[in-house]
Amino acid sequence: MNEEKSTTNPSTVPKGAQGRRRISIHQMQNVLLVWLDSTIDESNGECQNTISTLQRAVNDVNTYTDGDQCLEFIQTVVDNKVCMIVSGSLGKHIVPRVHNMSQVDSIFIFCSNRTYHEEWAKDWRKIKGVFTDITLICEALKEAAHECEENAIPMSFVGTNKNLDQLDPSFMYTQIIKEIILTIKFNQKHIQDYINYCRDAFEGNKKEIENVKLFEGQYHKKTPIYWYTCDMFLYPMLNRALRLMDGDIITRMGFFTGNLHRQIEQLYKKQYASTTAADTFTVYRGQGLSTGDFEQMMETIGGLLSFNNFLSTSKDRNTSLAFAERAAQNLDHVGVLFIMKVNPAQSTTPFASIAGISKFQGEEEVLFSMHSVFRIEDIKQMDENNCLYEVNLVLTADNDPELSRLTDHIRKESFADAEGWGRLGLVLSKLGQFNKAEDIYQVLLHQTKNDKEKAPIYHQLGMLKRKQGKHKEALTYYEKSLALYQKTLPPYHPTVASSYSNIGNVHYDTSNYSEALFAHEKALEIKQQSLPSNHPSLANSYNNIGLVYCDMSNYPRALASHEKALKIRQKSLPPNHPDLAMSYNNIGLVHENVDNYSKARTFYEDAIKIGQQSLPSNHPNLQMYRSNLADTLTTLNLSYNGIGDERAKYLSAALQNNTTLTTLNLNGNGIGAEGARHLGDALQNNTGLTTLNLDRNTIGAEGAQHLGEALRNNTTLTTLTLRLNKIGAEGAQHLSDALRINTTLTTLDLECNRIEAQGARHLGDALRINTTLITLNLNGNEIGAEGARHLGDALQNNTTLTTLSLYNSKIGNEGAQHLGDALRNNTGLTTLNLNWNGIGADGARHLGDALRNNTTLITLNLNGNGVGAEGAQHLGDALRNNTALTTLNLELNSIGAEGAQHLADALRINTTLTTMNLAVNSIGAEGAKHLRGALRNKRVSLSLCLDNHHSRIY
Repeated sequence: MNEEKSTTNPSTVPKGAQGRRRISIHQMQNVLLVWLDSTIDESNGECQNTISTLQRAVNDVNTYTDGDQCLEFIQTVVDNKVCMIVSGSLGKHIVPRVHNMSQVDSIFIFCSNRTYHEEWAKDWRKIKGVFTDITLICEALKEAAHECEENAIPMSFVGTNKNLDQLDPSFMYTQIIKEIILTIKFNQKHIQDYINYCRDAFEGNKKEIENVKLFEGQYHKKTPIYWYTCDMFLYPMLNRALRLMDGDIITRMGFFTGNLHRQIEQLYKKQYASTTAADTFTVYRGQGLSTGDFEQMMETIGGLLSFNNFLSTSKDRNTSLAFAERAAQNLDHVGVLFIMKVNPAQSTTPFASIAGISKFQGEEEVLFSMHSVFRIEDIKQMDENNCLYEVNLVLTADNDPELSRLTDHIRKESFADAEGWGRLGLVLSKLGQFNKAEDIYQVLLHQTKNDKEKAPIYHQLGMLKRKQGKHKEALTYYEKSLALYQKTLPPYHPTVASSYSNIGNVHYDTSNYSEALFAHEKALEIKQQSLPSNHPSLANSYNNIGLVYCDMSNYPRALASHEKALKIRQKSLPPNHPDLAMSYNNIGLVHENVDNYSKARTFYEDAIKIGQQSLPSNHPNLQMYRSNLADTLTTLNLSYNGIGDERAKYLSAALQNNTTLTTLNLNGNGIGAEGARHLGDALQNNTGLTTLNLDRNTIGAEGAQHLGEALRNNTTLTTLTLRLNKIGAEGAQHLSDALRINTTLTTLDLECNRIEAQGARHLGDALRINTTLITLNLNGNEIGAEGARHLGDALQNNTTLTTLSLYNSKIGNEGAQHLGDALRNNTGLTTLNLNWNGIGADGARHLGDALRNNTTLITLNLNGNGVGAEGAQHLGDALRNNTALTTLNLELNSIGAEGAQHLADALRINTTLTTMNLAVNSIGAEGAKHLRGALRNKRVSLSLCLDNHHSRIY
């Protein structure tokens, strides 16, 4: 009996856009048709006839009259190729928008003026022609659809160094399903069920309804190979189902798959009964491969290539080469000519020459049964454009040691003890296709009368109902299963334990934790009595108990339980078994719950790595693992958490190898020099963090030294904020020394650190060399006029710093002069903040003189500087000539009405200023009048303060 392992409760609901009309179902082909024309009217008889004609080439026709709606639909297409018919009037605009979409295979222009549209259409390679006759489009469309089907055959690659537990899931499951189908006895009811299904699916499609009737009446009168090679729904439907591992369609077509295989096998035995190695022959196949598949094949030279469907090949090289050459013309494909060497004397996947048997009797076709495996010998380029390649393959024999090893492993992993329909249900469940599996088990249940045989079916139904989220039904089935097992088995039988485990899982899903814990501990007790200490089933119980404890927030017990489960699984299972992925995921959840994000991510990544190698790409568990990883934080805000130096040590240890956290906020955590040392050590190795906020800590000069040493080697940090850390001039020197070497830091915030003039000198020296720092905040550092001189001297040469903030730095008018001198030559600074620096009218004069020539500064903040009317005059005079400044802030400067008049006069001439803040300047009504007159024809937003209320004049 298979025991279900509890996980979190994944739910995946596929999303897709519905076309304005969906005429056929997409499961029937690998290609669909989109017809875009603003004149389409499906109530019109002629239009209906056109659609019927198109359906003779492609079953799934989607009509649109609006280009945007059509584009939106195409963007939702994932598992199909799109052939597109577009009217000439819309084509010129829509083709550039869809041409580079990988899902769009080919485009056909339908118009009345062929000559005109051919002129622009020749520039787009996916356009297959410009047509005025829908019949001719249908012929071209048939060929395009056929090529899409041929290019979409499912295949898997197995490298020479591939571990058994790293196999492509499609490689494993196509072989398993083939083996199962060949053991099932299908009857006429199964055939009729499939016919009824197709009849419903093709409702409204005259061509395919005729084919369904033909198939129903003639199926037993023709051979399976005949039907497979017919131009009808069977081949594309089966091909697509095997490519996507669609359990529903594969099961419905099981009777046909089995019959087709058996006919090929009979022909193989007849045609090649007395052959030897001397009879080795070559067949060919030409098709297109996506660039992704081609690159994977290039990496698998020497390894195995499996065609996971029935494989059509030809003895005619030229015919196959033509297919490959046509495929090479597609932007999204690489043209491939497979050259396959076949030794008929070796026992292998059966194949047969079907000349004279298929619908097309003139072709030299050799058809291989499902899941034929070849070894890739080499790959050679055939053209100069890297678009066409020759791939030499050799058909493997059953005694090939590597293939034998793979086959044995696959059988062990696929419920080898089960049989027929029951085994198929188990495989479909493992594939995540729960509804189809349930259908199978309900049929089996109604056919079974024996209690011993009913118990495992109830168990499987319970498992499926749980996975469908129907917990009440699941619990009912599990309890029925347990009751029957208790009647028919000893009390300490492992199967009884499994029933308790599954009941516990349902209680866990519904947050009934006490019942869940009771059931899981009961299961563990039975297993400990009946199984070896490293049996995988014990790991399942520890896993389930761990999940319950995790949801109860008892993380120590949760982690201990999961680690016990992992330890057992590592000893008893292959290193990449799906159950190991589950353990890694669940341990990751515990670490995430205790804020250990780095470890959580590591475990999630391990879970995904294993899941990708052992589960189908659409399996709910794999999607859940990816979701958990996506939820791992990239931004962590730990402000005001009292971390201190000791906890900073542990945090730093996590940062050493973390590659996901990009922003870390440790504002106000009492981190001193020792904590800064730990963080600095982490930054030496960390390659992910880009922003570190250590505001309001106490790292001091020593801590700044540790961070400076880290910056010499760190190559990812771009923003470092160290406000209020008392680093002083000495700390500024350590950071400045680092800036001479560092090439990635773009923002450094040292507000309120008492660096004074000496610290400004060190930073100025660094700015002469540094070419990456963009923003420097030195607010409240009391650098004075001398500090402003050092910075101004540096700005004479620096061309990369764009923002300098010196709010409340006591630079005075002398400091303003030094900075003004710098602005005369500087070509990089765009924002200068000199709020509250007491520069006065003289300082405004120096800055105004600089602004006459400066061509890069766009924002100047001079709030609270007491420039007065005279200073406003100097600035106004500058604005008459300045052509760069867009924002000037002069709040709280006592400029009065006279100052407002000077600025107003300047605004009549200035053409670049867009924002000026004159709040709280006592300009009064007279000043407002001057400004209003100046702004009548200007687009400047002006903030004023009249009677203690802010106003705006436009």
